[in-house]
Amino acid sequence: MSACSCPTEQISKYLDGILQPFVSKLPTYVKDTNHCLALVDAFKFDNTSQSSLLFTMDVKSLYTVIPNQDGLRALQHYLDKRDTQQPSTTTLLRLAELVLSFNAFRYDDRFYKQVGGVSMGTRMGPSYACLFIGFIEEQIDNSYTGRKPELLKRFIDDIVGATSMEMAELKTYINFVQEFHPALEYTFNITDVSLPFLDIYLSIEDDHIRT
Repeated sequence: MSACSCPTEQISKYLDGILQPFVSKLPTYVKDTNHCLALVDAFKFDNTSQSSLLFTMDVKSLYTVIPNQDGLRALQHYLDKRDTQQPSTTTLLRLAELVLSFNAFRYDDRFYKQVGGVSMGTRMGPSYACLFIGFIEEQIDNSYTGRKPELLKRFIDDIVGATSMEMAELKTYINFVQEFHPALEYTFNITDVSLPFLDIYLSIEDDHIRT
């Protein structure tokens, strides 16, 4: 259900203006397609390695699966970093909670209330989702002790990466990501570009794998 023109629309717009600067500072931030293409084009594989892998990952139904408490915890993490704590983090979290919880709608003459995730169409939705995943990425980066992909970028729920890691190493990393948060479910695809033809894909996508 779309949250456009709902009672919390102006609150959501206000919060989006505060959250967007944090999104653009995320290590994995991608602005748009051209930005992503430039990042991939500038990446250089390790010439000493026989492995050259490109991979993509997608977070399934991201907007609707973010647990409210986890999402608010992610917002607090970033809002607490502000140089000027006005409005207070507590106030902004309460406003975000209103946007997340005041989602009642009618369908087929029955009334419903969304109790998890963020509504599609609400202005703060993309920033909220980006910061939640950014918060998870930071935790993954701090806790994963193995080798990590040299290039890892994300546009909301779409992830692209490149690495000279061996296939087994990359699979180990992806498995760790998949198992890190119980609410998130990923699909992924790996392409070995060291093979003679770029249209030869190693597809290991599984819609039922949960993290």
